[in-house]
Amino acid sequence: MRRWLYLLLLIVGLSYLATGIYQVKPGELAVVRRFGRVLEQPRLPGLNVGLPWGLDRVDRIAVDSQRQLGVGFLPDLPLPEDSVPAGQLLTGDNNLIDVRISVYYRVDRETPGAVADYVLNADKASEVLPRAAEAALSRALASERVDAVLLGQAGGLESRIQQLLSAEIRRYRLGIVIESVNLTYVQPPAELAEAFRQVNRARTQKEITEREALGASQIEISSAQQQARRIVSEARAASKDRVRKAEAEAAAFFALLEQYHPHDSSSESLLLNLYLKELQNIFSRVQVRTLSDSDTDHTVVLPGAGR
Repeated sequence: MRRWLYLLLLIVGLSYLATGIYQVKPGELAVVRRFGRVLEQPRLPGLNVGLPWGLDRVDRIAVDSQRQLGVGFLPDLPLPEDSVPAGQLLTGDNNLIDVRISVYYRVDRETPGAVADYVLNADKASEVLPRAAEAALSRALASERVDAVLLGQAGGLESRIQQLLSAEIRRYRLGIVIESVNLTYVQPPAELAEAFRQVNRARTQKEITEREALGASQIEISSAQQQARRIVSEARAASKDRVRKAEAEAAAFFALLEQYHPHDSSSESLLLNLYLKELQNIFSRVQVRTLSDSDTDHTVVLPGAGR
């Protein structure tokens, strides 16, 4: 009888000692609290041996899995009258906007002691992280204009929220890393939706008018540039033609000059012909009128049309 009792005690003792053997799955780390004190190094995946149950407490943490937290406005959540819903925040130009974000995070396995911090502060994280995310969202929106946020033109807003949130939670030692932040809902409050729609319609009409005006001005500028090029081209052609005519007249004059000899009798005839030719050119550009008044005739020379 005693032998069976000893055997039973041995089996119970071995079973108790066997509770110190535990398996850590791939993608997990195990934090061991021995007599209530957290051991510095977490246990790696595989078979691990520690002290039996009651002496060691093992918390297995999935460090490779991504976790998600939703923070902000909930469209379908009924609210009491005169209450401000969560996620209704002010932008930098003092406009209300309903915003909801999704925060994606994981356990920090790179920083020493971060996994143990996650285990020790798990209860605190469920309260601190949402509040820190709301604070980061509020601070990021305070530097943005409402129209830029609504139209998706607030470049880098999500990354700024992530940076602010990461800096905020660092001092709480939650043992987590913020991987990304996504805007999942961005709308004006229901009571202001129509006003925002009217503003957007006006803004759209303004942009259309500006584009049309810009197009018309570009057409006019192009037409003016073409006309200017045409005028310049015609002026250059006229200038070249006048230069050629002047050069031809100068050449003809110098040719006559070479034929003139002061002491030659034929030169007088040459000068007379030149004089008569010039008079002919002059009179061809004037009008001669004879006006009679009583017994007196007056000859009047008037400017002509010219050639």
